Amino acid sequence: MSATTVATDRGGHRTVEARRHPPALRGTVLRALPYVVSALLATVGATWALRVWQGRLDVPFTYWGDAVAVAAHVRTTLLTGWYERQPLLGVPHGQTFHDFPTSDDLHLVVMRLLGVLSDDWGTVLNLYFLLGFPLAAVTATYFLRRVGAGTVTTVVTASLFALAPYHFVRGEAHLYLASYWVLPPVVLLVVRAFRGEPLWRRPRVAAADGAPADADPDVVSDADPDPAADGRRRPARRSRLDPRAFADVRTVATLLACVLVGTASAYYAVFTVLLLAVAGAAAWAQGRDWRRLLGAAAAAVLILLSAVAVMLPDMLHARLHGENVAALARDAEQAEVYALKLTSLLLPIPGHVVPQLAALRDMYDTTYPLPSERPALGAVGAVGLVALLVVVVVHLARRGERPWSDDSRWSMLLTLGGTTLVALLLSTVGGVGSLISLVTPNIRGWSRMSIIIALLALAAVALLLDDVLERLRRRTSARSALAAAVVGGAVLVAGGTIDQVSPSLRPDRTAVAAEYDADAAWVTDVERTLGADAALFQLPYMPFPESPARNGVFDADQLKGFLHSNTLRWSGGGIKGRATSDWPALVATLPTDQAARQLAVAGFDGVVLDLRAFDATEGPRAADEWRAVTGDPVVVGAGGRYVVHDLRGLRDDLEAQAPSDVTEEAGEAVTRPATAYAGAGVEWSVDAEGRAVWTGIDGVDVLVDNAADTPRRLTVRFTALNSDVRVTGPAGERMVPAGEEVALTYDAEPGRHAISVRGAEGSPVAITAATVELDSTPLDMLTVP
Repeated sequence: MSATTVATDRGGHRTVEARRHPPALRGTVLRALPYVVSALLATVGATWALRVWQGRLDVPFTYWGDAVAVAAHVRTTLLTGWYERQPLLGVPHGQTFHDFPTSDDLHLVVMRLLGVLSDDWGTVLNLYFLLGFPLAAVTATYFLRRVGAGTVTTVVTASLFALAPYHFVRGEAHLYLASYWVLPPVVLLVVRAFRGEPLWRRPRVAAADGAPADADPDVVSDADPDPAADGRRRPARRSRLDPRAFADVRTVATLLACVLVGTASAYYAVFTVLLLAVAGAAAWAQGRDWRRLLGAAAAAVLILLSAVAVMLPDMLHARLHGENVAALARDAEQAEVYALKLTSLLLPIPGHVVPQLAALRDMYDTTYPLPSERPALGAVGAVGLVALLVVVVVHLARRGERPWSDDSRWSMLLTLGGTTLVALLLSTVGGVGSLISLVTPNIRGWSRMSIIIALLALAAVALLLDDVLERLRRRTSARSALAAAVVGGAVLVAGGTIDQVSPSLRPDRTAVAAEYDADAAWVTDVERTLGADAALFQLPYMPFPESPARNGVFDADQLKGFLHSNTLRWSGGGIKGRATSDWPALVATLPTDQAARQLAVAGFDGVVLDLRAFDATEGPRAADEWRAVTGDPVVVGAGGRYVVHDLRGLRDDLEAQAPSDVTEEAGEAVTRPATAYAGAGVEWSVDAEGRAVWTGIDGVDVLVDNAADTPRRLTVRFTALNSDVRVTGPAGERMVPAGEEVALTYDAEPGRHAISVRGAEGSPVAITAATVELDSTPLDMLTVP
């Protein structure tokens, strides 16, 4: 690029002088152009798809289900500085997310930084979600340019990757998965590893006297190998590592890619580690070069170490307080329930804008088994996926003969095809993911591999379009080919975006804002009526997280009140699996008058009934019973969904009848019970008599959690169902015949301990779910007023 100026010489003649821009600046602008354009297209596409202009920035796009739990994470991070501990939830003990270990910390770090712009959780949540679109376009551009895609085709496919159906399906409900901008750099490592390219640069060794660097930093000779002029060997120069060598671009890129994915998502970390393992092995098999295998292994280890690093506080918590086996419960069969299928990827997206295509997809998902999370690539991605599979088949059929003259492009397509094939084998129904589930059931959502497949498929489309444009350029002219590329790219971006965005996933911004404002209004009424720091017990009780919905109400709905108050305290939101979180389950089973007494002495100021979560008969009955005990509700909100009853009068009556130390001890007994849990590897079921049953192939461990600070006498009860069992625990060891109830009475120390139940002949064991009864409680000293 150059600029021209017109001047006049001494003779009056006009001359043209060229003034050229600095070459470095011109190159920088050209390199940055596809990044900027793809980011702008992704932003425009997301704005159109989500109808951003129709709603308020402080109101989330999604206000139900897992999106509420994510919002609570964001709010806790903004309020306290980090998300792991929230004293306003799960009162009186607080919410401790160390019991639900994840490796998603990167996203919350970014949102904490966004908190500098606003302290409103809804604004920060929406900003980060929207920021994910241009970020995905930018990192996809980085990937595509490095696999050889042209400028125009990169812009087109990077934009479509940012606007993938996966992005809208995940949305704010699965914000950390929707923030897949971390994936393209690490997938590039996988591609390079498959091709046998180095992922790291070896640090060069510089001589201490400034002489040229050694060729091999790992070998230091005893003497200079070159003879001196007199034939004698000179003493060896002392060498040192040049620290600048560690700043090599490729090494830094590898480090950054691994750390980003390791701290962003456990799923993406596991997926890329497995792909790197296969890629490294494949590269070694091709050339028997151990360096290629070790390079891929080093990247995989770095990803795992990054994930472990962010979960280290969770591991320390488990070591100090005992592992919470009930919080993160997974079943091995879910690895196939949530796997992906090739046909699902190729069909139109669910709820397609074209009714006939939407009907086709709906017929498939409702007729064929295992619809999973209904993954889809969109039309452009589907073409790319088919092309990659064809490339692999052609390569195998022709025994490596290349059908194109452009060896580099065919080679890259073959690499992308091989990577895609491995990704499919890992994630498809009955694939490697199912084998992994036999070892650990914790990785179950294998359909989430679809976004990696989408990136590879779109890269194939870019390379194929580049080949078409190159042929067109040879037949016409470079200018004609460029014009065709720009016009065709614009059509492809517009058509692809429409194809990939389902109207059914478009949020109803007006309805969401109305529900949001209604919740804010009734929470404000509670603060005004019961006090800004009132403690509220929530009914019905729903274990959190990942519990089944009740009448269409999700377990995360109990967090909505917290989103609208900085000071109110809520019983819901404690992580299930510990007595200090699950004590509300015991209170919820009591008759209303007894539950009211226990909650009053435990320090609660009110009870919130979510009438929508009760069934048609339970709701009115619960409302009448609480009205009979406490009087009319003091707050009714959200169109009658929530009713709030005042417990302060009842608490005053109880405190007037008993000394304060008795009521305080009684309150402690309520919120620090002793409960029993099934140990690791135990399956739950319900028998014909309606009893909960715990079954273990190698036996059952009953974990008893005494939440009190002192020893207490208790009795653990269960029945051996299918065989004679040997019971070993604090009460000693005994044999119990099948069908007999076990009642173990002993003094339990504070904390957790296990009771082992093993089959007499080493057979599988089935027992009724264990229960714990306290020998006595200070509550017995209180009378009903």
